[in-house]
Amino acid sequence: MSHKPQSPPLKLADVPNEHAPWCDITKFARTFNGYEYYPNHECGTLANSTKRERVTNGDALQPLSLAELMACLFFEHRRYNHLGYPPEGPEMEYIHELLSEIARKCAQNHEEVSS
Repeated sequence: MSHKPQSPPLKLADVPNEHAPWCDITKFARTFNGYEYYPNHECGTLANSTKRERVTNGDALQPLSLAELMACLFFEHRRYNHLGYPPEGPEMEYIHELLSEIARKCAQNHEEVSS
């Protein structure tokens, strides 16, 4: 059985809102190392398949765990870091949807959650 690394506790107040600047979103995304949690290209595979699925299924994010959502956000942060520019338009909308679902999961749990 593989051991998943621990992430800092996550509180609803930690999750940036939809009006947060990109720098705040990236700072939050870096609190979870998706590559450590999902090694060997699993993070990229999860993030890319989730993003593709969302195009045809608007509810694609709901069944994901908090760790999976954080991994997707982490990967999007890494994607745009490599591209050298922040996301805009539909790409930023997707990131806002990730943040909204992360916030929803935190509120649903009514507790501090360790990713």
